[in-house]
Amino acid sequence: MKVIVIALAVLPTILAAQDKEAYGNETGCNYVTGAGPTNDDMLVVHVGEAIRYWEEYCEFITYEALSDGSVLLHTDCWSEGMNWTRDFVLATTDRDSVLLSYEPGGEGTELMACG
Repeated sequence: MKVIVIALAVLPTILAAQDKEAYGNETGCNYVTGAGPTNDDMLVVHVGEAIRYWEEYCEFITYEALSDGSVLLHTDCWSEGMNWTRDFVLATTDRDSVLLSYEPGGEGTELMACG
């Protein structure tokens, strides 16, 4: 499945109060910290990097602040010689987590702070 790593260093409005370096599910945080086994279910938001899936790499292009306080991320993705664009929405849920989804108001995945 997926490892997601997102360029967030340029998103001060959404992460200003969150001084974490990475957010993820359990296996994603294991990937970041090296604390345990990882598998293709990894999901990580790594501040200051890019979006990375298990077999895909999505480079941060730009972002837009949305009226609900979330941020629409525009990315350029590559995998196995193919290239496409993809948008993600990132929102804060509390001091130690973020919500990552594919559209504003869409169902997302909550990621906890790693480390």
